[in-house]
This record gives sequence, C-alpha cells and structure tokens, in this order.
Amino acid sequence: KGAASPVLGAAPPATVAGSEAEWRGRYTACRAELDAAQIEEARADSTMPSVISRSGRGLAAVANEARESGLLPYRMRVATAQAKCDALPEEARMAGTSPGWVR
Repeated sequence: KGAASPVLGAAPPATVAGSEAEWRGRYTACRAELDAAQIEEARADSTMPSVISRSGRGLAAVANEARESGLLPYRMRVATAQAKCDALPEEARMAGTSPGWVR
C-alpha cells in the first residue's frame, strides 16, 4: 500500500557512513593527544633527577616530594587524555554509531 515508514531514531545510511570518518578522526586526535602527553611525561620524568640519599631520609623525602609535584601536571594530562580515549567507544555507542569506529 505504499512505502514502509522509516524507523524512528534510525539515521539514514548516508549520514551514518559520513559520520564514520568523523568518529575515526576523533579517535585519531584523542590517541595523538594521549601519545603526546605520554611522551612529554616520559621526557619530564627522565630530566628530573631522582634522589638517592644515604645520609638522611628527611632530605630525600623532601626532594622526592618536589620531584613528584613537578611531574604531577604531566601525569594529570596523561590521565585526562586517557579518560577521553576510554570514554569515546561508549560515547559512540550512545550516539548510535559503531563503537568499532573508535578502536
């Protein structure tokens, strides 16, 4: 008796196919941000001196705390970028796309 009615909430195939590139691009950008953050963290970690003290633990503890405080911004950036990458498959699924596009 006529054309079948479209399913509510279903995206037309052209829209879904067009968004695959967008989702893959988002994943690539997310991974690039994570990789850059990890490289910066490793570089900072290698340039900050490690403290080994045989005489007093107090001095070593203070120096180690300063080192860890210096590395904290790098570690926070890595954690934030990792969280974004980890959340992307669920975000894609909730948007109705294939989570495989962001793996």
